[in-house]
Amino acid sequence: MAALLALGAALGWGSSDYAAGVASRRSHPMSVVLLAHLLSALALLCVLLAVGTGVAGADDLALGAAAGLGGGLGALLLFRGLAIGQMGVVAPITAAGAAVIPVGYGLVTGDALGRLTIVGVGVALVAVGLISGVDLAALRRTPAAVGAGARPLSPILPAPAGSSIGLGAAFGAVARRPGVLDALGSGVGFGAFFVLLSRTSEDAGLWPLVSARGMSVVAMVAVAVATGVQIAQDRDARVHTVVAGVLDAVAAALFLLASRDANLAVVSVLASLYPLATAGLARLIDHEQLSRLQLAGIGLAGVAVALISIG
Repeated sequence: MAALLALGAALGWGSSDYAAGVASRRSHPMSVVLLAHLLSALALLCVLLAVGTGVAGADDLALGAAAGLGGGLGALLLFRGLAIGQMGVVAPITAAGAAVIPVGYGLVTGDALGRLTIVGVGVALVAVGLISGVDLAALRRTPAAVGAGARPLSPILPAPAGSSIGLGAAFGAVARRPGVLDALGSGVGFGAFFVLLSRTSEDAGLWPLVSARGMSVVAMVAVAVATGVQIAQDRDARVHTVVAGVLDAVAAALFLLASRDANLAVVSVLASLYPLATAGLARLIDHEQLSRLQLAGIGLAGVAVALISIG
């Protein structure tokens, strides 16, 4: 049951991220995060008031608030990355970071992780490189070969004459791709969100999520006021923002329920399948094209999820 809940969270978050990415192309990403999380908090609050379940202590609310800071930062960076970069690249990188951090937390805190889980983490890192568009063959390519018609990895950091392109230059080129650094930072924020929420008590119900989304709204308002960002959105962006907020509430609730019924590492990795929904919608609606290596990376991400789940 927990696996199904986590996969439901992945579908919800992936669809929410697509809608938010579209909205972020028309309005400032900060306004999208703020309004989407506000709608998410209101939706969760309505559910809690209607059902009347869950009693949260001060510790649960504090953990939720801390998770909200991480999740808010993660969403802000993700939406900006989706707005300036390729959705099929940005979303999977974020997901890999969000999956690896809870696994690392489990290792530090003494969770027993099998060999397959550890292998799965390694496969996930390889998948990140492929999905990010790393030209692995170019690592062995000489500048002469590059000049003969192959595209260089990094025009900013060319290799010296007669030498091969270095690994640092290759990944430097990847980092300079639009949205990649945002995606990496977003993965850290979402990983912290997963870990902190998993530490809340089961008796708290969905209240930690209300606290989390409420805190992210407060933080975004403070940053918007300090930086002078306009919160107002145009009509097209509002529709996508509403969809993003509602789907986020559903996905967050499913994840929290799943994390209380199974190992955090397993649940977080399954929930991190959401880029498949984001990339699928981007391919279906926006006709985004992915290279064979990127498609292979997405396939490897699925293998990594399977290994971690059964490990």
